[in-house]
Amino acid sequence: MTRVDQDLAKLNAAVCLNMVGNVCQGARLAVGCVAPTTVRVKKAEDILKGKEINESVLKDVAAAVSAEVTPIDDVRSTAWYRKEVSGVLLKRTIEKALA
Repeated sequence: MTRVDQDLAKLNAAVCLNMVGNVCQGARLAVGCVAPTTVRVKKAEDILKGKEINESVLKDVAAAVSAEVTPIDDVRSTAWYRKEVSGVLLKRTIEKALA
């Protein structure tokens, strides 16, 4: 399938978790559409490392992501929206990866 006019993402996320049991040994987290290129959110990765992933940890990760990204306004979305939703999207992506 080919892309149609203005068929572009407002925001996207990717997660790779290295889990041993319920403990995250390492993580690679990336968010797109919040900078000129896709960015890894390393502060959020550091929050996960060595911890059991629970709601409290995920809340800290979401906050770190929102603080770390520097999106712009464009025709697809506002910078404010992307900044606010990036942490939520990454949190949900982690939850789906764990499921």
